[in-house]
Amino acid sequence: MYLKLRLYRMDSYLGQNIRWILNEFNKQGIKYVVLRNYEKLPEIGHDLDLVAEKKYFDTIIKILNECKNKFYWDDFLQIKLWESYINDFSIHVFKLFNYEKNKCLHIDFFGGHSIWSASAFSAEDLLKERVYEDFYYKINPKHEIVIRSMQLSCAIRDHEYKRVLKLQNILKRLEAETTVVDAFKTLPIDISHDFYYLKDQKFHNGFVKFKHKYFIKHLFKKPFRTLIRFLERIRFRLKIYTYAVPGILIFIETKSLEKNMSSIKKELNTLIEGNIVSDYGILQFSNLIEIPRLYKKLLLGGVVIINFPFFGSNYNIKLIRNRIIKRFN
Repeated sequence: MYLKLRLYRMDSYLGQNIRWILNEFNKQGIKYVVLRNYEKLPEIGHDLDLVAEKKYFDTIIKILNECKNKFYWDDFLQIKLWESYINDFSIHVFKLFNYEKNKCLHIDFFGGHSIWSASAFSAEDLLKERVYEDFYYKINPKHEIVIRSMQLSCAIRDHEYKRVLKLQNILKRLEAETTVVDAFKTLPIDISHDFYYLKDQKFHNGFVKFKHKYFIKHLFKKPFRTLIRFLERIRFRLKIYTYAVPGILIFIETKSLEKNMSSIKKELNTLIEGNIVSDYGILQFSNLIEIPRLYKKLLLGGVVIINFPFFGSNYNIKLIRNRIIKRFN
């Protein structure tokens, strides 16, 4: 008991929350699994990705509300990021905000994993073979190899060199725990995975061919479900990139913006440090060439402030905070 209490006190504020939440899940019999980035738990980076069955969500919400009160969070938001026609693939997001500490605890719950719209692992698949580690349940290495391989292919395509290196190191660690053959045998459709042993761009090209073959075979096996998922994938991307910008747009009256510029920048930098927002930009009407760059910040969940003569908001210390909450509500 003394050792557990000592470990608890050594955790950061977010770490204390994560340790408490996952321990409560264990106590109350909630079946969950941590999908990735569990290596430093209870410490997390930007967010925590989990899978849990839908029947546990009422209890999960109750636990997170208890966490809000126990650790003095200011706001608790529930966001259904994506409502899927196939319930297994909906994405539920929970956010806790503490403005005094400038912290955001972001937890995502996924209902399964797909490869180019074709079902790969359901929540039931992932939960059935989960592995207990220290104080939490993590994903089975066989499942993680497949998921990380797809991430690696995307990182190579997007020239994200640091992420490529990180994923390659993760895969090396996973290969020490299980074989690639066993990992790809967990897929519901048997397809050759020789591409896995290719390097860099050849690996990406091989994975693209693999996922296309996987989709076609899945289409013949379960045509209705696969077509719905494919259309959903298109709908999701349209929603993200055209109709519902993920970021926060704030119009501030020109004089108010000029008067409070240093305070606004200081507040935004603090929000970035606390993982409450990802990035920010300020648009002056004299510099409209910046619009494409700032629009990209919005797409990535950032805050963009535009100076708006006469009709903009007057800046106060709660303006940005209230817009953040309004955006998620």
